[in-house]
Amino acid sequence: MRVELEDGTVEMLLTSLTDRRRYPHGVFKWLYAKRWGVETAIFTLKSFLQLALISAYTQPGVEQDLLANFAFYNRQSVLVAASEEEVQRGAAHREYAYRINRNVTAGMLQRFLYHIYLDGPATWRRKMLVLLELMPRYTEP
Repeated sequence: MRVELEDGTVEMLLTSLTDRRRYPHGVFKWLYAKRWGVETAIFTLKSFLQLALISAYTQPGVEQDLLANFAFYNRQSVLVAASEEEVQRGAAHREYAYRINRNVTAGMLQRFLYHIYLDGPATWRRKMLVLLELMPRYTEP
């Protein structure tokens, strides 16, 4: 099916849902936009955080590894989102749009992660402010 985006770009989508009355093109456009965020999250989990590398051999251990990865990803996503406006301001004069490099910032977050669980709230807040200051320095087009 052919779907035209707001900027005039034409997307070709494949589907087995062929009843146009029940499934108008606009539904697929909305659904595709919703799916994109999930796909990029899965890509990040698989590529940068290496979700497929499990250190456990039992079901509870595998579940623990998966949940730890999801928790880490969520913490990183919150920090990335909080830094996004600063990145956009810093890249306004550049030719390409820039975003925070998740691979580099994952390594930074790992160094600070134990503060989240072991130190008091005041230390945790200070470390998070340091991360929020550092993260916009590591961008990619």
